[in-house]
Amino acid sequence: MTEPVYLVPKKRYTYWTPKWLHETKFGVSTSPFPSFWFVQLGKYAEAVLQKYKKIGGKQSEAVVLAKGVSELPNEVRAAFDPLKKRPSPKARKRMAAQKKAQKNA
Repeated sequence: MTEPVYLVPKKRYTYWTPKWLHETKFGVSTSPFPSFWFVQLGKYAEAVLQKYKKIGGKQSEAVVLAKGVSELPNEVRAAFDPLKKRPSPKARKRMAAQKKAQKNA
């Protein structure tokens, strides 16, 4: 049996909770965790991976197709994953400023 591949959307999914759970009219937008799917392609694995490379591979605007756990993007890795890379101090400062701006908006 072949190993699964991982399909990871580049833009974080947003889920809507049912409006009957909230007092608001429209419900609440939430994304408590990054979404990605593992796909067992079986005997079709090589054909699918070749097709993915042919149509753009890692340049895809919508998804990343990771051939194994080691290729998963940093954004979907667990907090204590030893393979997760910590952002640089400059990047962390920029992310904190963006988060603060979103709270104030």
